[in-house]
Amino acid sequence: MPRKPQGRALTLSGDLQIEVMAHVWDLGEATVDDVRARQRRSTRSAYTTIQTVMNRLVDRGLLTRERRGRAFVYKPRYREPEYNNYVYESEITKGLNVFRFSDLRTSGAIRLQHLNPQTQEFSLP
Repeated sequence: MPRKPQGRALTLSGDLQIEVMAHVWDLGEATVDDVRARQRRSTRSAYTTIQTVMNRLVDRGLLTRERRGRAFVYKPRYREPEYNNYVYESEITKGLNVFRFSDLRTSGAIRLQHLNPQTQEFSLP
């Protein structure tokens, strides 16, 4: 299983990155031309724009790339459900970390470290 994405690599920034990842997940693997062919003709991005986005996703660890003939074929490093799990886990953790245990609303709460953020519980005495 691939290493879990870390930090900034975890998030997709911008509609075009989200769109490109959605097309690559749907296709399983894709070239720049494959992604462009799935875009609406009226809003189709330039070849170099899609190529730049896909290369940045490779740099961030979300896609892999291999040369086949004259083209590069891009594959998702993570299946879509795995990626979404990482995103949700990260966001839930951020949400839980805003609580300060000195806050009166959480006084007496004990954080259970052995649970993952999706099943995090607080025990009150």
